[in-house]
Amino acid sequence: MGAISFSRPFGFIRSGDDGGLFDKITASIASFAWLLHVPWFFRLHQRLVPVIGNWLAANERHGSVYEFASQEVSRRADRGGDGGDMVSQMFAVQGAHPEFSDDHIAFSITDNVNAGSDTTSAALSAAVSLLLANPGAMRRLRAELDEKRRAGGLSDLVTSAEAKRCAYLQAVIYESLRLVPPFGTLLDREVPAGGMKIGPHYIPAGVSFLGILPVDICKVLFELTGP
Repeated sequence: MGAISFSRPFGFIRSGDDGGLFDKITASIASFAWLLHVPWFFRLHQRLVPVIGNWLAANERHGSVYEFASQEVSRRADRGGDGGDMVSQMFAVQGAHPEFSDDHIAFSITDNVNAGSDTTSAALSAAVSLLLANPGAMRRLRAELDEKRRAGGLSDLVTSAEAKRCAYLQAVIYESLRLVPPFGTLLDREVPAGGMKIGPHYIPAGVSFLGILPVDICKVLFELTGP
């Protein structure tokens, strides 16, 4: 995650110490796992912080983990160059959209520090496991990659653009993510302007799906996906 985000590793292995960061991340993720289903409790906690203190570990995202990511973003900006990392791409977006502040960049990178490696490793492990369990899919994928390499379409270190031109590889990736999502709970979704239709049901614009879905929406999704 350090190399992807800032073009350099964090240095934890070299120093033999993470400064307690991993323990804070573990506690934060454990806290978020249930708070995402009861967002009202988190909002209540935030109002009571002046009285009860910072009780929820989820707040580490706005505390020491954010401070760590913010410092790394500042160091990356001072170095310049390194156009291939995520911070560089975010700075480019900031140039076109000044409202995308340094805080926005720091919070985006905070998510990388918090959960980027876990979700990436979980997704890769699921894809490999599913391929091993389905030899036909494995043979078809290897055939596609062998053909692309013979045609000069794959570098020794495969680029993102090259991987995107491998249609079956993309199908494998997306099907793996569908079958074994690396994120264990629902992500935020908001119906766009004009509303949307799911099967025979119309969902009006502005409806937000977060945490536990309304019973009627659960029914819609159940009807679409089956048992």
